[in-house]
Amino acid sequence: MASSTLRYVKGGAFTLAALLIMAGNHHGNFVLSMIFGTFFLADSLLQTVSAIVVRYSRWRIVLTFAIVEILLAIFFFEPYPTH
Repeated sequence: MASSTLRYVKGGAFTLAALLIMAGNHHGNFVLSMIFGTFFLADSLLQTVSAIVVRYSRWRIVLTFAIVEILLAIFFFEPYPTH
Protein backbone atom coordinates (compact mmCIF):
# COMPACT_ATOMS: atom_id res chain seq x y z
CA MET A 1 0.00 0.00 0.00
CA ALA A 2 2.69 2.51 0.97
CA SER A 3 4.86 1.69 -2.03
CA SER A 4 2.02 2.27 -4.49
CA THR A 5 1.17 5.58 -2.82
CA LEU A 6 4.82 6.63 -3.05
CA ARG A 7 4.86 5.71 -6.74
CA TYR A 8 1.77 7.85 -7.37
CA VAL A 9 3.31 10.80 -5.51
CA LYS A 10 6.59 10.41 -7.41
CA GLY A 11 4.76 10.20 -10.74
CA GLY A 12 2.67 13.23 -9.89
CA ALA A 13 5.75 15.22 -8.92
CA PHE A 14 7.50 14.37 -12.17
CA THR A 15 4.38 15.21 -14.18
CA LEU A 16 4.02 18.55 -12.37
CA ALA A 17 7.68 19.36 -13.02
CA ALA A 18 7.31 18.45 -16.71
CA LEU A 19 4.22 20.63 -17.07
CA LEU A 20 5.94 23.57 -15.40
CA ILE A 21 8.96 23.18 -17.67
CA MET A 22 6.77 23.07 -20.77
CA ALA A 23 4.76 26.11 -19.63
CA GLY A 24 7.96 28.16 -19.57
CA ASN A 25 6.57 31.26 -17.86
CA HIS A 26 7.98 33.15 -14.87
CA HIS A 27 5.62 31.58 -12.33
CA GLY A 28 6.50 28.07 -13.50
CA ASN A 29 10.19 28.78 -13.05
CA PHE A 30 9.55 30.14 -9.56
CA VAL A 31 7.55 27.07 -8.52
CA LEU A 32 10.21 24.76 -9.98
CA SER A 33 12.96 26.53 -8.07
CA MET A 34 10.95 26.20 -4.84
CA ILE A 35 10.38 22.48 -5.50
CA PHE A 36 14.05 21.83 -6.25
CA GLY A 37 15.14 23.89 -3.26
CA THR A 38 12.84 21.93 -0.97
CA PHE A 39 14.06 18.58 -2.30
CA PHE A 40 17.72 19.58 -2.05
CA LEU A 41 17.20 20.82 1.50
CA ALA A 42 15.34 17.68 2.59
CA ASP A 43 17.99 15.41 1.03
CA SER A 44 20.86 17.30 2.58
CA LEU A 45 19.25 17.32 6.02
CA LEU A 46 18.74 13.57 5.78
CA GLN A 47 22.38 13.06 4.79
CA THR A 48 23.53 15.32 7.62
CA VAL A 49 21.52 13.48 10.25
CA SER A 50 22.61 10.05 9.02
CA ALA A 51 26.28 11.10 8.87
CA ILE A 52 26.20 12.48 12.41
CA VAL A 53 24.19 9.65 13.97
CA VAL A 54 25.76 6.64 12.25
CA ARG A 55 29.38 7.92 11.94
CA TYR A 56 30.42 5.51 9.18
CA SER A 57 33.94 5.57 7.72
CA ARG A 58 33.57 8.62 5.41
CA TRP A 59 31.04 10.61 7.41
CA ARG A 60 33.08 13.84 7.28
CA ILE A 61 33.13 13.82 3.48
CA VAL A 62 29.39 13.16 3.35
CA LEU A 63 28.79 15.96 5.85
CA THR A 64 30.83 18.35 3.69
CA PHE A 65 28.80 17.49 0.60
CA ALA A 66 25.58 17.84 2.59
CA ILE A 67 26.59 21.35 3.64
CA VAL A 68 27.34 22.19 -0.01
CA GLU A 69 23.90 20.85 -0.91
CA ILE A 70 22.30 23.04 1.79
CA LEU A 71 24.05 26.05 0.24
CA LEU A 72 22.70 25.02 -3.16
CA ALA A 73 19.19 24.78 -1.69
CA ILE A 74 19.57 28.29 -0.27
CA PHE A 75 20.61 29.47 -3.74
CA PHE A 76 17.40 27.97 -5.16
CA PHE A 77 15.31 29.83 -2.58
CA GLU A 78 16.92 33.21 -3.32
CA PRO A 79 15.24 35.61 -5.72
CA TYR A 80 16.56 35.70 -9.25
CA PRO A 81 18.88 37.41 -10.13
CA THR A 82 20.89 36.82 -7.00
CA HIS A 83 21.27 40.02 -5.00
